[in-house]
Amino acid sequence: MWFTRLFVAWIFIVASASMSAALTAQECSDMRELYGTEPSECSNPTLVAEKTTLSEPTVFQRENNVFFPQGGTALDRVAREQVATLARMLNGDILGETCLALVGHSDSSGGAKVNLQVSKSRAIAVQRAFDALLENPSQIEKVVGMGESRALVGLPPESKWQRRVELRARRCDF
Repeated sequence: MWFTRLFVAWIFIVASASMSAALTAQECSDMRELYGTEPSECSNPTLVAEKTTLSEPTVFQRENNVFFPQGGTALDRVAREQVATLARMLNGDILGETCLALVGHSDSSGGAKVNLQVSKSRAIAVQRAFDALLENPSQIEKVVGMGESRALVGLPPESKWQRRVELRARRCDF
């Protein structure tokens, strides 16, 4: 896979330390596929939720997406803080050679054409926020919109949590 999700080790630490809800079986499978490893909770069936319909994103999903819970394309305070935190990390030594793809998404309300346009506008809004904070704005390599075509697993397609920009990371070529 050309792009991988951001914060591989960091996510496992944060997810294990701060998770109040169990991981879903799908999350365990995704982590095995993406990273070749998984948190210890995945090996204990009593800690893995079989529930497939969630009311809000999991910790894993939250760490890899910037959400737009009010709709539209403007970043709220939480989203701006998330981008600022990530920008500080991308400006540092550890993630300084990390490049991002920003993939916009929408919920299933509205028409497909409008949803595709809104999802792209969300990705551009996140890119602009990063551009103002990154020492090297070329770390944002790709900005695309996917509309409603790739809903977060476990959440209904009409959920407000589908309105998001997914953060995908890889080592930069420069």
